[in-house]
Amino acid sequence: MAINSDIGLSLLNSMGVGRFDVANMARVLAEADVAAQRINLEQRQQKLDFKLSGFNLLNQALQGFNSQIASVLDPKTFSKLSASASDESVISAQVTGQPVAGTYAIEVQQLAQAHTLATSNSFTSTNEVVGEGTLSITVGGVQHDLTIDSSNNTLEGIRAAVNSA
Repeated sequence: MAINSDIGLSLLNSMGVGRFDVANMARVLAEADVAAQRINLEQRQQKLDFKLSGFNLLNQALQGFNSQIASVLDPKTFSKLSASASDESVISAQVTGQPVAGTYAIEVQQLAQAHTLATSNSFTSTNEVVGEGTLSITVGGVQHDLTIDSSNNTLEGIRAAVNSA
């Protein structure tokens, strides 16, 4: 019987059927199994990427919607405040900053008056000589000393010195 099996084995080997490469077959089967799993994972990844992209688009749309809603909910959008005076020739009103709505009354307690200094001397011309020395003028707490000499000792010269100070 051993002779028959040897002959059968020889016959199979000569046809190439008798040799079975187990290592190669195991490698091919393992690669096929891994390839199927890889394809499955890649398909799942594509689905998740697609969903993530959709969620990102939805998030952007909702953020735009949120900013539009915020401007609608802002009370300043529909309630612009303005200011007016009953007599614009006497007083003017203007809205600045963050005003508080309301009606306000302004009471004038004293009107401004022109300030005039008088002297016993009167001048007939702006070119008359006034005198020489130092003229001190304080404006807003800042003192300005003007030197009056022969180059500017007339009313016209003093006016020019004051205006250029």
